[in-house]
Amino acid sequence: MAAGVLVASLGTVGSAGAQTGPGTRLMGPQSVYAEGRALEFRTDLSWTRLVFGGEEKIAGTSPLRVPGPLAGDFWLSAGGPGVETQRGRVRIRLDENGSRISHYGQPPLQESLMRSALFPGYPQLRSGHYGRSFYFAALGVTAGVLAILAQDEVSDAEDRLDAAERAASQAVTASERTRLLLDAQDRLEDYDYEIDRRNLYLMSLAAVWGVSAVDAVIFAPGFNVAFADENSLTLGMRRKTRFDAMLRSLVLPGLGQAYNGQGRKAALVAMGAAGAIGWLIHEQDRYNDAVRDYEKVNARLGAAWEIEELEILRERGNRLFEEVDDRYRNRNIALGIVGGYWGLAILDTALSFGEPWGRKRVSPGGSSLGWSVDPARGRVGARIRF
Repeated sequence: MAAGVLVASLGTVGSAGAQTGPGTRLMGPQSVYAEGRALEFRTDLSWTRLVFGGEEKIAGTSPLRVPGPLAGDFWLSAGGPGVETQRGRVRIRLDENGSRISHYGQPPLQESLMRSALFPGYPQLRSGHYGRSFYFAALGVTAGVLAILAQDEVSDAEDRLDAAERAASQAVTASERTRLLLDAQDRLEDYDYEIDRRNLYLMSLAAVWGVSAVDAVIFAPGFNVAFADENSLTLGMRRKTRFDAMLRSLVLPGLGQAYNGQGRKAALVAMGAAGAIGWLIHEQDRYNDAVRDYEKVNARLGAAWEIEELEILRERGNRLFEEVDDRYRNRNIALGIVGGYWGLAILDTALSFGEPWGRKRVSPGGSSLGWSVDPARGRVGARIRF
């Protein structure tokens, strides 16, 4: 008994023998149209999948024939196992002779740069990479909100510093002036700490923005047109390489896995990278906080003259010094983990190139268990082979 296959179908099957769903028509290379002129799009690899997009998307393997009449600007993308995705614009004009291809090409570099400058993830959104767009946008929003909140703390710390300096300048006695100057020194340390925290978040936002721009501009899908005339366009596909995959992982863990076609693993690796970097930023902030407290004690220790006060400040200073040392070590551990994670992501990209997880080889030996379902007769069968 042969093993059966259960097929779930969405949409209807057209006259060309392809399955169609809402907004998308899947067409084979033998599609024939009776309405207007059919434009043909192909690649130099017959098994490559093409998508012609406008108000309605038409998808199929090469060659893809698109019926007329139609006019306007459309997206054409092509991709498949082992080849890099290509994406570009195609302009089609309509005249008395029917639809004709008039222009083609990628978006200009200036347009890509302008989109990258608007906000992290926006160019990925426009190019149809919704998961990557959400990732960059979420990181950008998080870093931006933290930077805005930190800037608010900077303003408050500056106000407290100004108030403390004014109070010290208006002191009457020497002892009061000394105490108020120490308070002003504490406020200055708080102000410097808030500045460092804000700059830390701003640098994080700039890093997210920069990686998003590199992904959108440098790693953007190409559009290599090998042949074009008014009725057809042929793309020359480029094979994926292990070097290109590793280069993407060097920029950000997860990009290399996405390039390899391992979407789920890419999402997990990218989220792990975001978590590791977030932990590093947190440890750096805790280290800066400990240094601030230590500097406050040092400033008061330099102005103290009573023996009891000196002993208290020295004991507190020693305790804070140990805390600074612990947080410095924790920061370095976090930095090492981020670096190790980056290296492992690059190594995984290199080793898993062309070998996605879950792949099983087919061999004539071994055992197999198969199920056969016959919905028409309501029968279920099983098959065991050794």
